[in-house]
Order: sequence, then C-alpha cells, then structure tokens
Amino acid sequence: MKPLKLLFALACLSLSSLASAGVLYQWNVASVSTEIRNVTGFIELRDGAAGHIDYSLPPCNSTPCDHADPLSPILRIGMMFNDLWDGAIDIDVLAGTGFVLDDPKFDLAFTIDGNRLTHLNLMINTLFSTLRIDEGNIVFYASDSDNCYLGCSGSSGQFARPAVVPEPASMALLALAGMALACVRRRPAARSK
Repeated sequence: MKPLKLLFALACLSLSSLASAGVLYQWNVASVSTEIRNVTGFIELRDGAAGHIDYSLPPCNSTPCDHADPLSPILRIGMMFNDLWDGAIDIDVLAGTGFVLDDPKFDLAFTIDGNRLTHLNLMINTLFSTLRIDEGNIVFYASDSDNCYLGCSGSSGQFARPAVVPEPASMALLALAGMALACVRRRPAARSK
C-alpha cells in the first residue's frame, strides 16, 4: 500500500507544480477600426494576483538599465496589431526585456472581475512603440515600423481568461492518481483470538 500512496503523492505534487504558473488573459476584440483591423494580445499575471492592481516599473539607477522586477504581479504583456510583427509589444517584466528606453513608461491599472480584466487602463512606451488603452479602448497606438507610423486608434476589447482545456500530460496524471485511489483499500483489522 505504501508504493500506491507514494505514487498518488507524486501525482499531486506534479499537478500542483503545473497549477503554479502565471494566469493568462487573452485579448478579445470587441470592435475594430479602419486603422486597427486586428489585435492579438495577452497579459500574464502572477498566480494569486487579485483585486485592483496599479503597477508602474520601479525607477532604474543603473547603466545599462535593468528593468527586471521579480516582485511584479504582472509577468508578461504582448500586443500585436494588424498581424504585423514590426512594432509588436513583447514585454517580460520578470526578465526585464522588451524595453529599449532607460526610463520606459509602463503603467497598468485594472480590476479582476471573475475571468475578465475590467476598467483596463494601460500606457506603454518602448521607444519603438507607444500604446495607450483607456477603459478597454485603444485610444492611441504608434510604431516606428510601417504599421501605424503616425498613430492609429479606434479598436476596443478586453482581456479574459481562455477556456481551460487540460493538456494530455495533466489528463494522464489525473488518470494515474484516480487509478491509485481506486487500488487503495483498507485492510481489515486483525482479529484477536
């Protein structure tokens, strides 16, 4: 019986490590404009981040500037406009990558409402691209690439968690744990004569 309990404990540990990753919210387009015809994007939050979050990058006093923030509730942000990689925003806050400026502008405020981010306000400046979203409306996006060089606006949307589909590895671990539980039986107590 001990090997089965050990197997079950290992399966539970594996599942808990899978669940400890960040929480991903994908951009869902509500409306498009003649300038912004398509937007894809995501925000990944630290697991356990909840409620209202106001976040700005901490000041940087080194050269070159290190923007890594291991305590950030926001792990990554990515936004791509009109299916063009040029000018796309791809920021990893934990690693401090995706910024070019020594003092980049990065302000984000929102409320977590179930599986959606509401009251979203975002301002990012990476030197090559500038993005401003107010209450889910893209009021300004500009890029040094040919994509919205002089500025685009008019699209809207929101970040929401995608439907969760278990991965094959997770399903296999759950099946293994279920089999282990089914095999574990209580032994009857020894009778005394």
